[in-house]
Amino acid sequence: MLRRLRINYLIVCQHTILRKKHCLLSCLNMYFIFLVEVCSLLSFDNGQLLTNGNSIFKSGDTVLVACASNYAPVYLATTCQTDRSWSPRPLCTEVMCTVPNLSNGQYYLNRSTLASGTALGYQSVITPSCLIGFSPIPDTPQTCQQNGQWSGQEPNCTAITCNGLPSAFENGTYDVEGNWPAYTFNVSISPKCDQGFFLRQGEVRRCEKLNSWSGETPICSPITCNLPPSFHNGVYNNTQSNYPFGTALIPLCDRGFNLTNNVQSRTCVGQDTWSMENPECHIVKCAELQPIDNGNYNISSGNQAFKYQTFITVTCTTGYAAVNDIWNSTCTENGTWSSVLQCIPIICNDSSEVEHKAIHINSKLAFGDIVNVTYNSTFFVKMNGSLEINCSSEGKLSWISKPYFGKL
Repeated sequence: MLRRLRINYLIVCQHTILRKKHCLLSCLNMYFIFLVEVCSLLSFDNGQLLTNGNSIFKSGDTVLVACASNYAPVYLATTCQTDRSWSPRPLCTEVMCTVPNLSNGQYYLNRSTLASGTALGYQSVITPSCLIGFSPIPDTPQTCQQNGQWSGQEPNCTAITCNGLPSAFENGTYDVEGNWPAYTFNVSISPKCDQGFFLRQGEVRRCEKLNSWSGETPICSPITCNLPPSFHNGVYNNTQSNYPFGTALIPLCDRGFNLTNNVQSRTCVGQDTWSMENPECHIVKCAELQPIDNGNYNISSGNQAFKYQTFITVTCTTGYAAVNDIWNSTCTENGTWSSVLQCIPIICNDSSEVEHKAIHINSKLAFGDIVNVTYNSTFFVKMNGSLEINCSSEGKLSWISKPYFGKL
């Protein structure tokens, strides 16, 4: 209800606060009466005025209009007029927005999917989402406005493609199939480093979003190798802490050992990766000794494996001796015996027992040989005995039955 009121004011006079309907200002000797036109609080359907607790308003006061859920104000504010009315008159109308159709996609409201044609109230916010392989453009949420339309540009679900490869990287390239102007969704490309470099960072990259590849920019670093593991009974020809790509190391076995797995060299072929397996150096072995005629072997320390530095001697049976008087042999570093041992019959070089100016021995005799000698029958005659001699185990020639010679 509108009414005329006299408004109380706070008057300060001689440092005293006076509250009066009619206030005499002694300082000015003047008497004031204020008469103001006011509007009372207004009620209307589906809304209210935002009064901040006030119940009456003077002419010229403007108040915001607030509406209930799903309603929107026709006018955002109203003003108290001098004729004690509100203008424009507050009015809240129901607002509904229809969820549009989104090809290859759908809308969400608070993580719940929405069917196209669904009616939503004022200020509802929907978010576009596309099927796998498509991307919403634009991808911003939309709000139901006062005019029953959705805010912003209506999105489209566009097929995801990546125009061109990701940015180039040093010492490598991408391994791709074909040479397309645009790569389709989920196409994968692999970073490949140049020879002598390895992939320190990076992995297979996929076209996951519009013009956006997954993963990070690859990094190709120079390949180096640490010293390979040591191996028994040998070393590499070059020992240092680090080797560049392509370095070749040659295994060297200790003296008396040789390679048994044919690893002639190892090459740095990848990051801390060497070609071939670890070398194996095994002790050299000589050929197994065959039985010796007329003698026996004596092997050092009972070693029957005939390994490097095995030492053997030979013992010949009675009447036999080592060839060239060589009585021992050693297994050398190249896997051969230093000497070939044999026992051969002793040669009888001592003829003192059969010497006589009448006889003549035609050949050298060896142990066990028995021969007939000749004599000078022109001047001598055999009186008795035999002309046979033999070679003894002591290396002497002796008569089987000593003969006697007389002069003619």
